[in-house]
Amino acid sequence: MLSKDTIATLLGCIEQQIGIEFSNAEIKQVSGGDTHQAYQLTDANIQLFIKINTRANNTILESEHRSLSLLSNTEVADLYPKPLAQFEFDDFSVLAMSLFTMVPIDRHNAEQCGSDLARQHANVGDCFGWPVNNYIGSTPQGNAQGDSWLVFFRDQRLHPQLEWAAGNGLSIQLYKQVQLLIDRLPEILPADIKPRLVHGDLWSGNLAYRPASGKLALYDPAPYYGDSEADIAMTKLFGRFLDDGFYQAYRHSFPAPNNEVERHAIYNLYHALNHFNLFGSSYEGMIYALLRTFV
Repeated sequence: MLSKDTIATLLGCIEQQIGIEFSNAEIKQVSGGDTHQAYQLTDANIQLFIKINTRANNTILESEHRSLSLLSNTEVADLYPKPLAQFEFDDFSVLAMSLFTMVPIDRHNAEQCGSDLARQHANVGDCFGWPVNNYIGSTPQGNAQGDSWLVFFRDQRLHPQLEWAAGNGLSIQLYKQVQLLIDRLPEILPADIKPRLVHGDLWSGNLAYRPASGKLALYDPAPYYGDSEADIAMTKLFGRFLDDGFYQAYRHSFPAPNNEVERHAIYNLYHALNHFNLFGSSYEGMIYALLRTFV
C-alpha cells in the first residue's frame, strides 16, 4: 500500500500526464493480480484503473501501454480499456487507463460476449506476431513477425518456455517429451491458419461483461496475431468457466476445427510451461496431462 504522501504525488503526476484537474479524487487499492499493485481512482470528472510496479519492472507496464495503444487503433478498441498515461515517478512505474464497471459472464450475457470475441478474431493481420514484444504475466513474450504460424508458435512460444523450464528444474523426461511433441507440430498445426488478432491471456480473470455498454470487456492482454483457437483453448485450461451460450455464439462465426482437442492441448501446453516457470513444480501435473492428449 502506498503512503499518503506517495498517493498525493501520484495524483499530481496523473493530473499532469492526462491534462485534467481532480476535484475530489478518491483512490483505493483493489485486486490487481500477482504482478502489480492496483488502484481505482474515482473523481467527478473521470474514473481510472491504475497499475503500479517498481521502476526496475517498468518494461512490463510500458509494453502493456504500447499494446493497449495498438489495440485502440483496431476495430475492437471498444472491448479494451483506453490507455491514458504511462510514466515513472520516484521508484515507481505507473500505467493509468479507463476504468470498466464489470460483472461476471453468465447465461444472460454469454452470447453477446461470445459474439464480441468472434468480432475481435475476425481481424486478420498481414503476418503472425505483433509490432512489439510483451509479457505473459511477468514472463517476456517474443513477438517477432513472420509468415509461418508453425515457426512463430515453435520459436516464439514453446521453445523459449521449454528452455526456461529446463533451467527451472523441469524433469529430463518431461523435457524430452515436450521436445518430441514440438517436432510433431507439422502434424498438429494446419498450414492454412490465418493470423487473427488474439487476446493472448484469456483466462477467467481477464474477461467480463460491461452492463453499461452491453459489450464484452477484455483486459490485461498479451496480444499478437495468431491462431484464434489459442484464445478459446485458454478459456478451458483451468476448467470450463463460460456458459455454453458463449461458445455457441462464438462457433456461429468460427466452427470448431477437426482437431480441436489436439490444437487446444498444444496451445495450453505453452501456458502450462509458463505457469511452471512462474510458480514451480506443482504445474508438472498439468504438463503431463496435456502431453497425454498425444499418446
